[in-house]
Amino acid sequence: MAESVLRPSEARDRPALLTLIIELQEHERRLHDGLLPGAQIAEAYLAYLERHLTASGGELWVAELEGGVVGFVAFLIDHYEGPEETADSATFVLVSDICVAQAQRGRGIAQMLLDRAEAFARERGMARLRIEVLSANNEARRAYRRFGFEPYVEMLEKVIC
Repeated sequence: MAESVLRPSEARDRPALLTLIIELQEHERRLHDGLLPGAQIAEAYLAYLERHLTASGGELWVAELEGGVVGFVAFLIDHYEGPEETADSATFVLVSDICVAQAQRGRGIAQMLLDRAEAFARERGMARLRIEVLSANNEARRAYRRFGFEPYVEMLEKVIC
């Protein structure tokens, strides 16, 4: 089996990133009815993500397998402004996005991408790594739990219209 290679994203990765964003968005649309089609949002979302990462000191890494991009992870330094958390809890690394192409899942690529986010946190002396996931995304929740993430805060939603 070929081995995945992780590296920082480059301009040449844009088409593959757009394809992965579309795949991720379509997967999440099946889990939540409030999301727009992937093809409709991919360009704008990637531009938003790049701006957000630049502004927050974050990074975007890709996983390559046999010369093609098969996954990505985006993470950034985030700060919670509320007064109730300890200093080591209020500043953390947030994994804002992670995606592995459906055909490549089960090869440990997501774990490698999360390892990179954890290394980023350690390099910056951060004590906490956080990630958000749709409550209905059980496959992702299991992968994140295997990596060591534990539930922290859960936001519930009630549609009223």
